Amino acid sequence: MKTTITNFKVLFKILLGLTLSFLLCHVSLFAQEILKDPMQPFSNSFTFTTSSPQLYSVDDNWLLSLVLLEKNRRVAILNGQIIKVGDLIQNAKVSAIELHAVILQQGDIQRRIELHFNQ
Repeated sequence: MKTTITNFKVLFKILLGLTLSFLLCHVSLFAQEILKDPMQPFSNSFTFTTSSPQLYSVDDNWLLSLVLLEKNRRVAILNGQIIKVGDLIQNAKVSAIELHAVILQQGDIQRRIELHFNQ
C-alpha cells in the first residue's frame, strides 16, 4: 500500500511537471505572437517618398528631395533642410506637406514644390 502511495506521488509530480511545462511553453509562444520586436521596421505606419538627388523642382531655387508622412507627423527635406508644417525656410512658410509636394507661402504667393521621379 505504501508503495502504491509513493508511486502515485511520483506519477502526480511527473504529470504536474509536464502540465506546467506545457503551459509555460504555450504562454511563451503566445507572448511571442503578441510582443513585437522593437527592431523590426514599421509596417504601413508611414509613407516614404524620395526623388533622385540630381532632379530639381520646376523652380530652380528649391530642391525637394524627401517626403515622410506618418500618422501624426509630416516632414520633408527641402534644400537640404529637414522641415515640418509651420517652419520658415528662405522667407517662406511651410503651409502643407503632401505625399509628393510641399506647399510654401511667401506673402501672397503660394508655391508648390514637387518631387520629380526618374521615368
